Amino acid sequence: MRNFLFLALLVFSNAILGQESSLLLSVNYPSNAFDVSPEMAKMIRAKVDSLQAEGDAITAVEIVSHTDSVGSFDYNQQLSSQRAEAMTHFLSTQCQIPKEAIVPRFYGFTQPIGEGEVNRRTEIHLH
Repeated sequence: MRNFLFLALLVFSNAILGQESSLLLSVNYPSNAFDVSPEMAKMIRAKVDSLQAEGDAITAVEIVSHTDSVGSFDYNQQLSSQRAEAMTHFLSTQCQIPKEAIVPRFYGFTQPIGEGEVNRRTEIHLH
């Protein structure tokens, strides 16, 4: 099976809820998957460790999960919710980011950025 993991180490400013945020990274999933894979875990830990080593405190994180348009609206909402919950759990237990500092959001296939697999993603934003 082809690995659909792509890591975008993009940093940009964006206004979300009136706050400045930066995209820490974005990870993509195989179809119907929501677990944080070992490859994702390694990349996320490396990025978080790098920020913390530079003295940057991670005090507010927004997890934004999406799906492609295959399947029903309800199924994709549930899948994106599972992706957001899995990433929240990973960041709180494996990266020691306080759970109360993490806001999970899930949008199913309502916010596509292109066609197909590129939409199966979770974005981690810092505020």
